[in-house]
Amino acid sequence: LDASTTQIISSVYSQTEILSKEVYLVARLDDQSNPKLQQNGSSGGKSSSSNSHLKAVVYVRPTEINVGLLVRELARPRFAEYHIFFS
Repeated sequence: LDASTTQIISSVYSQTEILSKEVYLVARLDDQSNPKLQQNGSSGGKSSSSNSHLKAVVYVRPTEINVGLLVRELARPRFAEYHIFFS
C-alpha cells in the first residue's frame, strides 16, 4: 500500500474483515523501517526472510515513486509471489 491506498483500504475494510480474508500482514511499500519486512541479508534471488513463503498483494497508485519502490522490492523479493494492482 501507499498513503492513498492505505486510506482507501481502511475506509472499506475493518481489521477484522481483512483478517477474515486470511490477510496477515498489511504494510506500506515505502515503510522500510518495519522489522517484519526487513531482508535477512539475502544477496539477490529468493529471500531467506520468514515471509518468503507468503504471497503479496501490492495495491498502489501508479506514480513514479511507487514504481521505483516496486522495482526495488522486486529486485530483492521478500515474498514468494507478487500480485500487483494500481488504483
